Amino acid sequence: EYLRDPQMGYDAVDRGEAEFLLVMNPTRMEQVRACTAAGEKMPQKSTDFYPKVISGLVMMPVGVEERL
Repeated sequence: EYLRDPQMGYDAVDRGEAEFLLVMNPTRMEQVRACTAAGEKMPQKSTDFYPKVISGLVMMPVGVEERL
């Protein structure tokens, strides 16, 4: 099970609801940039940023010839 909050995982182990907990370091922005520059895809959940930004708030179509 994927959890955003490690404390929930620690609690589940303490209660005997889970046998172990694997806590990983977050992905650094330079890793995301390097992967993007290489045209590669990041592994699932490696770029799970939270809280989520409303997509319409930060994304809009921009034509090739448009300047912002």
